[in-house]
Amino acid sequence: SWCCNLIFENYSSLFAFVATSKWITDYIAFAIGAFQGSIESPILFDIVYQLCIDYVELHGTNPYVFHQPFDLTKKFGHSELAQLVYADDHSIVNNTIDVAQNTLNRIFEWLQWTRCMKAKPPKCKSLCFHYAVNGPSAYGAIKANLRIGEDPISDISDTPFKFRGRLIFKTSSEHALRNSVFNI
Repeated sequence: SWCCNLIFENYSSLFAFVATSKWITDYIAFAIGAFQGSIESPILFDIVYQLCIDYVELHGTNPYVFHQPFDLTKKFGHSELAQLVYADDHSIVNNTIDVAQNTLNRIFEWLQWTRCMKAKPPKCKSLCFHYAVNGPSAYGAIKANLRIGEDPISDISDTPFKFRGRLIFKTSSEHALRNSVFNI
């Protein structure tokens, strides 16, 4: 309880003011948010956001399972990919568009439950691959029409999207990636 009291006391006494060369505001109390320069804000955010990750894991995901041409299950088990999270960057990987939308719905429900956290749809991107009509050897990007709440999530189009420091192209082309490096 002493730790909680210390955190509450610290947060209830955070104030700032805005100053220019010609004027200065009165003190403004911080109400919500992760505060720049705060030691405990990122830790508290991570603790709280773990609840979202757990909620999605329980109620809204069907991970993509990588199938290997040889049997890794006896030694390692299946390779599954469902959620990639770093701070407030939350990526989901699902095996169908319907399951991906369900996962997004669960994330949106959790954000609504917090009453203070919100998604930023303009920063969200979708990349969906599907086998083409002419057989399982032809694989390509398709438009998924996913939404977070009422807001559409744009697809990665001809403009690359930076993901964890790497440019991702809808064609998954390494040639496009190499060309982007040489054009810098």
